[in-house]
Amino acid sequence: IPVAETLGLVSELRAATSGQAFWQMTPSHWALVPKSLEPKIVTQIRRRKGLPPEPPRPERFIVRE
Repeated sequence: IPVAETLGLVSELRAATSGQAFWQMTPSHWALVPKSLEPKIVTQIRRRKGLPPEPPRPERFIVRE
């Protein structure tokens, strides 16, 4: 199961088993996200975290004296 699809699974599992079940994850491998899916995934993560959908521009982090 991709990690992104396990968000909230612990709560559901514990609720369904009255707290008797425990979650354990063992990664099997890493895989790169296809370039075509990157913008969609970044937007979903930013929305979930309460951030604006568009990432900030690099200029925002430049300190000018």
